[in-house]
Amino acid sequence: MLERLNSYLRYGATFCGIEHNSTDQGGYINAVLVERNKSGIDLKESYRYSSIEELAEQHPKKQHLWLAIHNEKVVTKQVSPKQDDAEKAISKVFPSVRTDDFYYEILEGEDYQLVSLIRKEHADDLIAQYQEKGIRIVGFSIGGLSLNNLAGSLATKQVRSSTNSYIIENGVLASVRLGEGEGTLTSHQLSSDLSLDGDLLLPFASVLNYFQGITTQNNVASRIENLEKAYTEKRFFEQFSRFGILFLLATFLLNFLFFSNYNKQVQTLAEAAQVNKDNKARLLALNIAVERKQKMATDLQSASASKSSYFLDQVSRIIPRSLSLSRLEYQPIAKRVKADEPIFLEENILLIQGSHDNVEAYHEWFSKLEELPMTRHVEIRSYGQGKGSKIDFELKLTLTDD
Repeated sequence: MLERLNSYLRYGATFCGIEHNSTDQGGYINAVLVERNKSGIDLKESYRYSSIEELAEQHPKKQHLWLAIHNEKVVTKQVSPKQDDAEKAISKVFPSVRTDDFYYEILEGEDYQLVSLIRKEHADDLIAQYQEKGIRIVGFSIGGLSLNNLAGSLATKQVRSSTNSYIIENGVLASVRLGEGEGTLTSHQLSSDLSLDGDLLLPFASVLNYFQGITTQNNVASRIENLEKAYTEKRFFEQFSRFGILFLLATFLLNFLFFSNYNKQVQTLAEAAQVNKDNKARLLALNIAVERKQKMATDLQSASASKSSYFLDQVSRIIPRSLSLSRLEYQPIAKRVKADEPIFLEENILLIQGSHDNVEAYHEWFSKLEELPMTRHVEIRSYGQGKGSKIDFELKLTLTDD
Protein backbone atom coordinates (compact mmCIF):
# COMPACT_ATOMS: atom_id res chain seq x y z
CA MET A 1 0.00 0.00 0.00
CA LEU A 2 2.77 2.43 0.96
CA GLU A 3 4.74 1.45 -2.14
CA ARG A 4 1.77 2.24 -4.40
CA LEU A 5 1.19 5.55 -2.60
CA ASN A 6 4.85 6.50 -2.98
CA SER A 7 4.73 5.55 -6.66
CA TYR A 8 1.59 7.65 -7.19
CA LEU A 9 3.07 10.70 -5.46
CA ARG A 10 6.22 10.39 -7.55
CA TYR A 11 4.85 9.40 -10.96
CA GLY A 12 1.07 9.73 -10.86
CA ALA A 13 -1.10 7.03 -12.43
CA THR A 14 0.13 7.27 -16.03
CA PHE A 15 3.40 5.74 -17.23
CA CYS A 16 5.12 5.91 -20.60
CA GLY A 17 7.63 3.68 -22.37
CA ILE A 18 9.30 4.50 -25.67
CA GLU A 19 11.61 2.69 -28.07
CA HIS A 20 14.11 4.94 -29.85
CA ASN A 21 15.34 3.25 -33.00
CA SER A 22 15.90 6.32 -35.17
CA THR A 23 19.09 6.41 -37.24
CA ASP A 24 20.76 9.02 -39.42
CA GLN A 25 19.00 7.42 -42.38
CA GLY A 26 15.52 7.38 -40.88
CA GLY A 27 13.51 5.30 -38.46
CA TYR A 28 10.93 6.19 -35.88
CA ILE A 29 10.09 6.28 -32.18
CA ASN A 30 7.39 3.97 -30.76
CA ALA A 31 5.62 4.95 -27.55
CA VAL A 32 2.89 3.60 -25.27
CA LEU A 33 0.99 5.24 -22.42
CA VAL A 34 -0.36 2.92 -19.73
CA GLU A 35 -2.52 3.63 -16.72
CA ARG A 36 -2.00 1.91 -13.38
CA ASN A 37 -5.11 0.89 -11.45
CA LYS A 38 -6.06 -1.50 -8.66
CA SER A 39 -6.19 -4.51 -10.98
CA GLY A 40 -2.90 -3.82 -12.79
CA ILE A 41 -2.01 -1.68 -15.80
CA ASP A 42 -4.09 -0.91 -18.90
CA LEU A 43 -2.88 0.28 -22.29
CA LYS A 44 -4.16 3.82 -22.73
CA GLU A 45 -2.60 5.08 -25.97
CA SER A 46 0.12 4.19 -28.45
CA TYR A 47 2.01 6.54 -30.72
CA ARG A 48 4.62 6.57 -33.48
CA TYR A 49 6.84 9.59 -33.96
CA SER A 50 9.37 10.33 -36.69
CA SER A 51 11.68 12.44 -34.52
CA ILE A 52 12.35 13.69 -31.00
CA GLU A 53 11.00 17.08 -32.08
CA GLU A 54 7.67 15.56 -33.11
CA LEU A 55 7.47 13.61 -29.85
CA ALA A 56 8.16 16.78 -27.83
CA GLU A 57 5.42 18.63 -29.70
CA GLN A 58 2.72 15.96 -29.34
CA HIS A 59 3.74 14.12 -26.15
CA PRO A 60 1.64 14.94 -23.05
CA LYS A 61 3.35 17.78 -21.22
CA LYS A 62 5.26 16.86 -18.04
CA GLN A 63 4.74 13.15 -18.77
CA HIS A 64 7.77 11.18 -17.64
CA LEU A 65 8.97 8.19 -19.67
CA TRP A 66 11.30 5.20 -19.73
CA LEU A 67 13.61 5.17 -22.76
CA ALA A 68 14.62 1.94 -24.51
CA ILE A 69 17.63 2.74 -26.71
CA HIS A 70 17.38 0.35 -29.65
CA ASN A 71 19.17 2.14 -32.49
CA GLU A 72 22.25 1.43 -34.57
CA LYS A 73 24.55 2.55 -31.73
CA VAL A 74 23.54 -0.51 -29.67
CA VAL A 75 25.34 -3.82 -30.22
CA THR A 76 23.79 -7.08 -28.96
CA LYS A 77 25.49 -10.50 -29.04
CA GLN A 78 25.15 -13.91 -27.41
CA VAL A 79 27.89 -15.35 -25.18
CA SER A 80 28.19 -19.12 -24.85
CA PRO A 81 29.35 -20.75 -22.69
CA LYS A 82 28.29 -18.53 -19.80
CA GLN A 83 31.02 -16.40 -18.20
CA ASP A 84 31.62 -15.77 -14.48
CA ASP A 85 31.35 -11.97 -14.53
CA ALA A 86 30.45 -9.03 -16.72
CA GLU A 87 34.02 -8.16 -17.70
CA LYS A 88 34.64 -11.66 -19.04
CA ALA A 89 31.29 -11.82 -20.83
CA ILE A 90 31.90 -8.51 -22.59
CA SER A 91 35.52 -9.27 -23.51
CA LYS A 92 34.38 -12.65 -24.89
CA VAL A 93 32.46 -10.99 -27.74
CA PHE A 94 34.07 -7.53 -27.73
CA PRO A 95 37.77 -8.18 -26.97
CA SER A 96 38.99 -4.60 -27.49
CA VAL A 97 36.23 -2.86 -25.49
CA ARG A 98 36.99 -0.77 -22.38
CA THR A 99 33.93 -1.39 -20.22
CA ASP A 100 34.32 1.99 -18.49
CA ASP A 101 33.46 3.65 -21.81
CA PHE A 102 30.21 1.73 -22.25
CA TYR A 103 26.84 1.19 -20.66
CA TYR A 104 25.93 -2.50 -20.76
CA GLU A 105 23.19 -4.96 -19.85
CA ILE A 106 23.68 -8.71 -19.55
CA LEU A 107 20.74 -11.12 -19.50
CA GLU A 108 21.63 -14.39 -17.77
CA GLY A 109 20.40 -17.64 -19.34
CA GLU A 110 20.92 -21.21 -18.22
CA ASP A 111 24.16 -21.71 -20.16
CA TYR A 112 24.44 -18.45 -22.11
CA GLN A 113 24.35 -14.67 -21.77
CA LEU A 114 22.90 -11.95 -23.99
CA VAL A 115 25.07 -8.82 -23.94
CA SER A 116 23.91 -5.38 -25.11
CA LEU A 117 26.13 -2.34 -24.89
CA ILE A 118 26.40 1.25 -26.13
CA ARG A 119 29.04 3.92 -25.71
CA LYS A 120 28.22 6.15 -22.75
CA GLU A 121 28.71 9.27 -24.84
CA HIS A 122 26.09 8.10 -27.37
CA ALA A 123 23.53 7.22 -24.69
CA ASP A 124 24.12 10.39 -22.66
CA ASP A 125 23.92 12.53 -25.81
CA LEU A 126 20.60 10.92 -26.78
CA ILE A 127 19.19 11.44 -23.28
CA ALA A 128 20.34 15.07 -23.42
CA GLN A 129 18.52 15.56 -26.73
CA TYR A 130 15.27 14.48 -25.09
CA GLN A 131 15.87 16.61 -22.00
CA GLU A 132 16.64 19.70 -24.11
CA LYS A 133 13.13 19.34 -25.57
CA GLY A 134 11.61 19.30 -22.08
CA ILE A 135 11.01 15.53 -22.06
CA ARG A 136 11.44 13.94 -18.65
CA ILE A 137 13.38 10.67 -18.71
CA VAL A 138 13.39 8.70 -15.44
CA GLY A 139 15.30 5.66 -16.71
CA PHE A 140 16.69 3.90 -19.76
CA SER A 141 17.57 0.41 -20.97
CA ILE A 142 19.86 -0.85 -23.72
CA GLY A 143 18.74 -2.84 -26.73
CA GLY A 144 15.75 -5.17 -26.55
CA LEU A 145 16.62 -7.10 -23.40
CA SER A 146 13.68 -5.52 -21.52
CA LEU A 147 11.49 -7.80 -23.67
CA ASN A 148 12.42 -10.44 -21.12
CA ASN A 149 9.85 -8.74 -18.84
CA LEU A 150 7.15 -10.11 -21.16
CA ALA A 151 8.76 -13.41 -22.17
CA GLY A 152 6.81 -15.41 -19.59
CA SER A 153 3.48 -13.98 -20.82
CA LEU A 154 3.99 -14.66 -24.53
CA ALA A 155 2.72 -17.89 -26.08
CA THR A 156 4.96 -17.56 -29.14
CA LYS A 157 8.57 -18.74 -29.17
CA GLN A 158 9.70 -15.95 -31.50
CA VAL A 159 9.06 -12.22 -31.09
CA ARG A 160 9.71 -9.77 -33.88
CA SER A 161 10.16 -6.22 -32.69
CA SER A 162 10.56 -3.21 -34.97
CA THR A 163 14.17 -4.11 -35.82
CA ASN A 164 15.20 -7.54 -34.51
CA SER A 165 13.87 -11.02 -33.88
CA TYR A 166 14.11 -12.55 -30.38
CA ILE A 167 13.87 -16.26 -29.58
CA ILE A 168 12.15 -17.29 -26.32
CA GLU A 169 12.92 -20.56 -24.56
CA ASN A 170 11.53 -21.63 -21.17
CA GLY A 171 10.01 -18.21 -20.56
CA VAL A 172 13.20 -16.16 -21.12
CA LEU A 173 14.98 -14.59 -24.07
CA ALA A 174 17.43 -17.11 -25.49
CA SER A 175 18.89 -15.42 -28.57
CA VAL A 176 18.58 -12.43 -30.88
CA ARG A 177 18.61 -12.29 -34.66
CA LEU A 178 19.67 -8.84 -35.73
CA GLY A 179 17.86 -7.09 -38.55
CA GLU A 180 14.97 -9.57 -38.71
CA GLY A 181 12.27 -7.29 -37.30
CA GLU A 182 8.92 -6.86 -38.99
CA GLY A 183 7.27 -3.97 -37.19
CA THR A 184 3.50 -4.25 -36.73
CA LEU A 185 2.85 -7.31 -38.92
CA THR A 186 2.38 -9.68 -35.97
CA SER A 187 0.05 -9.24 -32.99
CA HIS A 188 0.99 -10.86 -29.66
CA GLN A 189 -1.56 -11.83 -27.00
CA LEU A 190 -0.39 -10.90 -23.49
CA SER A 191 -3.65 -11.55 -21.66
CA SER A 192 -7.30 -12.24 -22.40
CA ASP A 193 -7.99 -8.54 -22.98
CA LEU A 194 -4.63 -7.21 -24.16
CA SER A 195 -2.75 -7.82 -27.40
CA LEU A 196 0.12 -5.76 -28.83
CA ASP A 197 1.69 -5.38 -32.25
CA GLY A 198 5.36 -6.29 -32.50
CA ASP A 199 6.58 -2.69 -32.58
CA LEU A 200 4.84 -1.92 -29.27
CA LEU A 201 6.23 -4.85 -27.26
CA LEU A 202 9.50 -3.19 -26.29
CA PRO A 203 7.91 0.15 -25.22
CA PHE A 204 5.35 -1.79 -23.16
CA ALA A 205 8.04 -4.00 -21.61
CA SER A 206 10.01 -0.85 -20.73
CA VAL A 207 7.09 0.44 -18.66
CA LEU A 208 7.48 -2.60 -16.38
CA ASN A 209 10.96 -1.33 -15.48
CA TYR A 210 9.19 1.41 -13.50
CA PHE A 211 7.83 -1.15 -11.08
CA GLN A 212 10.53 -3.84 -10.89
CA GLY A 213 13.67 -2.07 -12.05
CA ILE A 214 16.07 -3.48 -14.64
CA THR A 215 16.46 -7.20 -13.94
CA THR A 216 19.61 -7.64 -16.02
CA GLN A 217 23.19 -7.42 -14.80
CA ASN A 218 24.22 -3.88 -15.74
CA ASN A 219 26.20 -0.75 -14.97
CA VAL A 220 23.40 1.76 -15.61
CA ALA A 221 21.85 1.73 -12.12
CA SER A 222 23.73 4.82 -10.88
CA ARG A 223 22.89 6.76 -14.06
CA ILE A 224 19.22 5.85 -13.69
CA GLU A 225 19.34 6.85 -10.02
CA ASN A 226 20.60 10.30 -11.06
CA LEU A 227 17.82 10.63 -13.66
CA GLU A 228 15.18 9.65 -11.09
CA LYS A 229 16.64 12.05 -8.54
CA ALA A 230 16.60 14.96 -11.00
CA TYR A 231 13.02 14.13 -11.99
CA THR A 232 11.86 13.75 -8.37
CA GLU A 233 13.43 17.06 -7.33
CA LYS A 234 11.80 18.87 -10.22
CA ARG A 235 8.41 17.27 -9.55
CA PHE A 236 8.68 18.05 -5.82
CA PHE A 237 9.50 21.68 -6.59
CA GLU A 238 6.51 21.96 -8.93
CA GLN A 239 4.18 20.29 -6.43
CA PHE A 240 5.52 22.38 -3.55
CA SER A 241 5.17 25.56 -5.59
CA ARG A 242 1.61 24.64 -6.49
CA PHE A 243 0.61 23.88 -2.90
CA GLY A 244 2.47 26.96 -1.68
CA ILE A 245 0.54 29.18 -4.06
CA LEU A 246 -2.74 27.55 -3.05
CA PHE A 247 -1.86 28.05 0.62
CA LEU A 248 -1.09 31.72 0.08
CA LEU A 249 -4.28 32.19 -1.88
CA ALA A 250 -6.29 30.48 0.86
CA THR A 251 -4.60 32.66 3.50
CA PHE A 252 -5.35 35.84 1.57
CA LEU A 253 -8.94 34.73 1.05
CA LEU A 254 -9.52 34.01 4.74
CA ASN A 255 -7.89 37.30 5.66
CA PHE A 256 -10.10 39.15 3.23
CA LEU A 257 -13.26 37.46 4.48
CA PHE A 258 -12.38 38.15 8.12
CA PHE A 259 -11.54 41.84 7.78
CA SER A 260 -14.21 42.69 5.23
CA ASN A 261 -17.13 41.16 7.11
CA TYR A 262 -17.84 44.31 9.20
CA ASN A 263 -18.50 46.52 6.13
CA LYS A 264 -20.26 43.84 4.04
CA GLN A 265 -23.66 45.52 4.27
CA VAL A 266 -22.21 48.88 3.24
CA GLN A 267 -20.65 47.45 0.10
CA THR A 268 -23.63 45.36 -0.99
CA LEU A 269 -25.05 47.93 -3.37
CA ALA A 270 -21.64 48.86 -4.75
CA GLU A 271 -20.82 45.21 -5.37
CA ALA A 272 -24.15 44.63 -7.08
CA ALA A 273 -23.46 47.54 -9.41
CA GLN A 274 -19.96 46.25 -10.09
CA VAL A 275 -21.32 42.77 -10.84
CA ASN A 276 -23.75 44.23 -13.37
CA LYS A 277 -20.92 46.20 -14.94
CA ASP A 278 -18.68 43.12 -15.10
CA ASN A 279 -21.45 41.00 -16.59
CA LYS A 280 -22.08 43.61 -19.26
CA ALA A 281 -18.36 43.76 -20.11
CA ARG A 282 -18.18 39.96 -20.17
CA LEU A 283 -21.18 39.71 -22.50
CA LEU A 284 -19.66 42.29 -24.84
CA ALA A 285 -16.37 40.42 -24.84
CA LEU A 286 -18.12 37.11 -25.53
CA ASN A 287 -20.07 38.70 -28.39
CA ILE A 288 -16.86 40.02 -29.95
CA ALA A 289 -15.22 36.62 -29.57
CA VAL A 290 -18.18 34.86 -31.21
CA GLU A 291 -18.20 37.29 -34.13
CA ARG A 292 -14.44 36.85 -34.59
CA LYS A 293 -14.73 33.04 -34.62
CA GLN A 294 -17.66 33.17 -37.03
CA LYS A 295 -15.58 35.34 -39.37
CA MET A 296 -12.63 32.94 -39.08
CA ALA A 297 -14.85 29.98 -39.97
CA THR A 298 -16.42 31.82 -42.90
CA ASP A 299 -13.03 32.88 -44.26
CA LEU A 300 -11.76 29.32 -43.99
CA GLN A 301 -14.75 27.83 -45.81
CA SER A 302 -14.71 30.39 -48.61
CA ALA A 303 -10.94 30.52 -49.18
CA SER A 304 -10.10 30.04 -52.83
CA ALA A 305 -13.34 28.12 -53.54
CA SER A 306 -13.07 28.46 -57.31
CA LYS A 307 -9.40 27.48 -57.40
CA SER A 308 -9.92 24.43 -55.21
CA SER A 309 -12.74 23.19 -57.44
CA TYR A 310 -10.53 23.55 -60.49
CA PHE A 311 -7.53 21.77 -58.94
CA LEU A 312 -9.59 18.91 -57.53
CA ASP A 313 -11.31 18.46 -60.89
CA GLN A 314 -7.96 18.28 -62.71
CA VAL A 315 -6.67 15.57 -60.34
CA SER A 316 -9.85 13.50 -60.45
CA ARG A 317 -9.78 13.37 -64.28
CA ILE A 318 -6.55 11.35 -64.39
CA ILE A 319 -7.03 8.91 -61.49
CA PRO A 320 -6.65 5.26 -62.68
CA ARG A 321 -9.06 2.58 -61.49
CA SER A 322 -6.35 0.74 -59.55
CA LEU A 323 -5.82 3.76 -57.31
CA SER A 324 -8.12 4.95 -54.52
CA LEU A 325 -7.85 8.23 -52.63
CA SER A 326 -8.55 8.65 -48.93
CA ARG A 327 -7.68 12.34 -48.69
CA LEU A 328 -7.68 15.23 -51.15
CA GLU A 329 -7.20 18.55 -49.39
CA TYR A 330 -6.46 21.95 -50.92
CA GLN A 331 -4.62 24.53 -48.82
CA PRO A 332 -4.57 22.51 -45.57
CA ILE A 333 -4.24 24.18 -42.19
CA ALA A 334 -0.53 24.80 -41.54
CA LYS A 335 -0.63 24.32 -37.77
CA ARG A 336 -3.03 23.65 -34.94
CA VAL A 337 -5.78 26.25 -34.62
CA LYS A 338 -5.68 28.18 -31.34
CA ALA A 339 -8.33 30.40 -29.82
CA ASP A 340 -8.17 34.07 -30.75
CA GLU A 341 -5.37 33.50 -33.26
CA PRO A 342 -5.50 33.68 -37.07
CA ILE A 343 -5.73 30.50 -39.10
CA PHE A 344 -2.69 29.87 -41.27
CA LEU A 345 -3.07 27.85 -44.46
CA GLU A 346 -0.42 26.19 -46.62
CA GLU A 347 -1.09 28.30 -49.68
CA ASN A 348 -0.89 26.71 -53.14
CA ILE A 349 -0.57 23.24 -51.58
CA LEU A 350 -2.68 20.19 -52.45
CA LEU A 351 -2.34 17.08 -50.25
CA ILE A 352 -3.23 13.70 -51.73
CA GLN A 353 -3.40 10.44 -49.77
CA GLY A 354 -4.48 7.03 -50.99
CA SER A 355 -3.41 3.52 -51.91
CA HIS A 356 -2.89 1.43 -55.04
CA ASP A 357 -2.13 -2.12 -56.11
CA ASN A 358 -0.63 -1.38 -59.54
CA VAL A 359 2.83 0.19 -59.50
CA GLU A 360 2.91 0.86 -63.23
CA ALA A 361 -0.42 2.68 -63.17
CA TYR A 362 0.68 4.64 -60.13
CA HIS A 363 3.89 5.84 -61.83
CA GLU A 364 1.97 6.79 -64.97
CA TRP A 365 -0.51 8.77 -62.85
CA PHE A 366 2.37 10.39 -60.94
CA SER A 367 3.93 11.54 -64.22
CA LYS A 368 0.60 13.01 -65.34
CA LEU A 369 0.37 14.93 -62.07
CA GLU A 370 3.80 16.48 -62.73
CA GLU A 371 2.74 17.45 -66.25
CA LEU A 372 -0.44 19.26 -65.21
CA PRO A 373 -0.25 22.99 -66.04
CA MET A 374 -1.17 23.83 -62.46
CA THR A 375 1.68 21.75 -60.96
CA ARG A 376 4.93 23.38 -59.95
CA HIS A 377 6.38 20.49 -57.92
CA VAL A 378 5.31 17.05 -56.61
CA GLU A 379 6.80 15.82 -53.33
CA ILE A 380 6.44 12.24 -52.07
CA ARG A 381 5.80 12.59 -48.33
CA SER A 382 5.34 8.88 -47.65
CA TYR A 383 5.23 5.66 -49.65
CA GLY A 384 5.04 2.16 -48.18
CA GLN A 385 3.22 -1.07 -47.58
CA GLY A 386 -0.40 -0.69 -46.52
CA LYS A 387 -3.07 -3.25 -45.76
CA GLY A 388 -2.92 -6.51 -47.70
CA SER A 389 -1.37 -5.99 -51.10
CA LYS A 390 -2.10 -2.27 -51.11
CA ILE A 391 0.65 0.35 -51.07
CA ASP A 392 -0.14 3.57 -49.19
CA PHE A 393 1.17 6.92 -50.36
CA GLU A 394 0.97 10.61 -49.56
CA LEU A 395 1.85 13.36 -52.04
CA LYS A 396 2.26 17.09 -51.61
CA LEU A 397 1.60 19.15 -54.76
CA THR A 398 2.96 22.68 -54.89
CA LEU A 399 0.71 24.60 -57.29
CA THR A 400 1.35 27.62 -59.46
CA ASP A 401 0.10 31.06 -58.43
CA ASP A 402 -1.82 31.53 -61.70
